[in-house]
Amino acid sequence: MLRKVKASVLDENFNPIHHRDWNLAAIGLPRVNPKKQRRPTLAAKEMTALLSKAEGQYLMICFFCIVTGLRVSGAVAIEIDKHIEPDCSIIYVRQPKGKNENRVKKHLKTESGCRDVDIHLNAAAILRNSIGDRRSGFLFHTANGTMFDPGNIARDSLDPILQKMGRDDAGTRFNIFAVSVKPSCNAATYGKS
Repeated sequence: MLRKVKASVLDENFNPIHHRDWNLAAIGLPRVNPKKQRRPTLAAKEMTALLSKAEGQYLMICFFCIVTGLRVSGAVAIEIDKHIEPDCSIIYVRQPKGKNENRVKKHLKTESGCRDVDIHLNAAAILRNSIGDRRSGFLFHTANGTMFDPGNIARDSLDPILQKMGRDDAGTRFNIFAVSVKPSCNAATYGKS
């Protein structure tokens, strides 16, 4: 973290002000073994099993998260008229669901959260079919049109399915869909819907 703070200070020509050569062994930085980290993900067979057991909008939420790599909390904040190309080929991630509140936040937590996600043509066709004639509102919504609560998605669909699959992903279940992507927004568009 300290390395990022020091490296973030730049002059008017965007050159580092505090150039440092870091000797990581000397400062006692621990080595991270990725094989020992808890990084829950789904194998292809598990994704297929999850989709075969999910129903209704829960099926579409899981499908959407699998094809986009978004977490459930990001998927529920997607609005049809603001964040989806008409042909469903691109999803624009521009707003998150507020933590512990059932509304969207105006700004993303980090700039890397602001990104464009390309959708495969076959997946885009399924998404278009799911949207139907709707032109606005949340992509996934409750009966009264409000944003889904990820906790309810977990309780009503995701947790029971993962338990039947023998997965104990409590606390990290929404990260099983997430992938790492590069940001697509620049400073001028960051934070805008």
